[in-house]
Amino acid sequence: MDTSNTATIYPWQQPQWQQLNKAIEDNRLPHALLLSGQRGNGKNDFALMLSKRLLCQSPQNEMPCDQCQSCRLFNASTHPDSQLITPEEEGKAIKVDQIREMVDKNTLTSNMSGMKIHLILDAGQMNISASNSVLKTLEEPSPESLIILVTSSPEKLTATIKSRCQNIHLPVPDNQAARDWLSAQQIHSDPDLLLSLSLSAPLDALKLDDEELLTHRKNFFNDLGFVVFSKKDPVNVASIWQDNSPSQLIGWMTGWVVDMIRLKFSQSNNYIANNDLLKGLQKISEAFSINQLLEIYSKLLESKRLLDTQANRLLLLEGLLLRWTRANQ
Repeated sequence: MDTSNTATIYPWQQPQWQQLNKAIEDNRLPHALLLSGQRGNGKNDFALMLSKRLLCQSPQNEMPCDQCQSCRLFNASTHPDSQLITPEEEGKAIKVDQIREMVDKNTLTSNMSGMKIHLILDAGQMNISASNSVLKTLEEPSPESLIILVTSSPEKLTATIKSRCQNIHLPVPDNQAARDWLSAQQIHSDPDLLLSLSLSAPLDALKLDDEELLTHRKNFFNDLGFVVFSKKDPVNVASIWQDNSPSQLIGWMTGWVVDMIRLKFSQSNNYIANNDLLKGLQKISEAFSINQLLEIYSKLLESKRLLDTQANRLLLLEGLLLRWTRANQ
């Protein structure tokens, strides 16, 4: 996974960056860090840049020089003292064998007479055995090494793991700062809509600046409406959409249900994330009771959890769409 070349520190991360640089200067960096925060806030880039900064042989102005041998190796994802661990497949677990490899490397002497960095992205995806292996390493830290755990779901980590890490929370920027940053990226879509759909996460908002993806989302919403009002068969719709990202489809549906629940309490659109779909949301919302919508919401959360298992994704999507056929029942 070669992401080091694009790693950066975003404007809204400067306080945390300065905090960690002060710790480096004062020689009080802990042996383990937990970087947490909302998905799409740039924490992976932050972690990669921190790793590069710590391995750099000639840092300048609190940043890696990008010229030394260490930086060149890091950019090529071949640095012998840098290890990156991620799930082998999106949505899957980090396995114990991946962590055991990290443990073995952690006991070795640095190849370049510096630090050893072990970076675990999506750390909340570690299975039980992997978590236990990480915990053992945290309890017996190796000198001149740093373990960095990065997650959007710190609640998935055990309390014992969290207690052995220094937690650095990386927030999303305020709306104005996020809007300014998006505008500087020369986006084509409405920045307010993108930020609303991404829960104010700038990097997710930037990914949504895709006309094809937004059209895709609207088409799926239209198909959902056809299912609700018995104009399309839910099983057929599931078969059409099964090759798409299930996490994305479930994420879209979850956002729509949340907006429908809000509409049950107020017809104001001030707090509606999917404002461009307001009329359709109002129409579908009227077909359900608040309890039915809450039941669908609960089912969506359960389905999201099942994505981390070996659940049949077609059957999962069929089950969700069948829930939407129960209007007025």
